[in-house]
Amino acid sequence: WAWTRALYGVPAREVHVCGDPTAKPLLEQAARLLGDRLEIKTYQRITPLGIAPRPLSSYKEVQPGDCVVAFSRKDIFEIKSEIEQHTRHKCCVVYGALPPETRRQQAKLFNDTASGYDVLVASDAIGMGLNLNIRRVIFHRLSKYGERGQGMIPVPPAQVKQIAGRAGRHGTEWDHGWVTCRYKEDLPALFEGMSSPPTPATAAGLFPILDQVAAFASQLPKESLHAVFSKFMENAQHDGHFFICNHQESLRLAELLEQVPGLSLSERFCFMVAPVNTKDSMMCDALADFASQYAIGEGVRLRISEPGEVPQDTSALQRLEFQYQVVSLYQWLANRLQDVKDLESQRVLFHDRELAENMASTVSRILGDGLRNIQPVFGRKQPLIPNKLRSDTEGHALSHGSLAKIQLRRIT
Repeated sequence: WAWTRALYGVPAREVHVCGDPTAKPLLEQAARLLGDRLEIKTYQRITPLGIAPRPLSSYKEVQPGDCVVAFSRKDIFEIKSEIEQHTRHKCCVVYGALPPETRRQQAKLFNDTASGYDVLVASDAIGMGLNLNIRRVIFHRLSKYGERGQGMIPVPPAQVKQIAGRAGRHGTEWDHGWVTCRYKEDLPALFEGMSSPPTPATAAGLFPILDQVAAFASQLPKESLHAVFSKFMENAQHDGHFFICNHQESLRLAELLEQVPGLSLSERFCFMVAPVNTKDSMMCDALADFASQYAIGEGVRLRISEPGEVPQDTSALQRLEFQYQVVSLYQWLANRLQDVKDLESQRVLFHDRELAENMASTVSRILGDGLRNIQPVFGRKQPLIPNKLRSDTEGHALSHGSLAKIQLRRIT
């Protein structure tokens, strides 16, 4: 839906859209609906890209410039460990949960031929805005867990092509790109994915804005935002050119936020659409904590500990990643919610913006340092240490009956 809003609503005289040919029908549709002129330019890949005739027999066969692609964090670190234990290669790591700055650091290290880090182990995040000096892409597996709980599903052909296309790109030191698999049984899926014609995108995603939900809520004054939003989405109508984006995450957050009194509809809506994975209970706790502090009106503090030592294993690394996610959530909320809740008293609510900026930079740096020598140790996330609201706000918390129901915890 963000792509749809940008395409249809950007206040510009001329818009340049870069993408593969599958987006052509959507662009033609947008031009017709908006009365705009559309000019399409097609470009061909400059360097050749081939499929290697056989898979790897083991990761002992990796070579400088190789990128192994895996679709789970656990696999990424196990592959990194296997390569570094059985070969002379050192591996950089890139995956979505890393801060953007850390990903850029790892990309720079991999691209530097003098760094000693000549192999990359990554997720599909390598297809997201990084310039990488990859000679060969090796798919660890061509199946992954579905985002909506479907279990293991095949990697879509469009994604196979996008990832494979990172090999041997024009402007790198390689004049030919290659793609292969680790396991022989995945080769048929690789050939099929690389040869399948692209499936055109025929519908653009939609998601309601605050003004629409507020207008609908005015007709249901006694209903909660969760109930209003649920009914809005059930009754939303659209033509065949569009579809309603998945909104289950927002509904779960709206239900969570019902325990927090004192928020206006616009404030509650902002918290409801925050970038929080509702399957992560610790991030849900962090959002509830921020919402509760905001509702009280005496300032939203970033209540997490300072990042400590460079992580030595993946468990410590994961805790740092979580810290970064909380800091990013704080910054996201601070940028979207009004800093001044009460215009007369001029109270600034997000006091720790500078701290958040500094902490984000520090965590990114420490993560980058830790990734160089990390060892794979996997287990459950460490539980958070329960923590009450600070003493200076505890009285306010108790004055709101339902606020005490939220389990507020200190994030470590």
